[in-house]
Amino acid sequence: MVIFLNIINDFQIYSHLTLFYAAELHDVSDQLSDGGRSVAEVEKIRRRLEMEKQELQAALEEAESTLEQEEAKVARAQMEIQGIRSEIDRRIAEKEEEFENVRYVLKTPFKNTNFIIDANYLT
Repeated sequence: MVIFLNIINDFQIYSHLTLFYAAELHDVSDQLSDGGRSVAEVEKIRRRLEMEKQELQAALEEAESTLEQEEAKVARAQMEIQGIRSEIDRRIAEKEEEFENVRYVLKTPFKNTNFIIDANYLT
């Protein structure tokens, strides 16, 4: 009878251990399941962020390209403006030279006339 009681006692202990291990196994399975979901969610977020990074990189490259084009336009415009300024300065110099020539031409007859008048007056 003692053996029978020992067997029943052992059976109850094994029963409790089985229930305990079953609960532990269930908890571990849930954690693995949650962990698997977490890994999947993290991977999903990582892929989304990678796509956003690529989109931002493409937008940055496009903006840099546009900036370079605009800088080239500005440089061309500045060169064009400098050329126009040089042309204006050259034309102004030509006009000033023409004006000085006209002034000289107009002044010369008066000097000659004054010289002739003075010469006639003195004789």
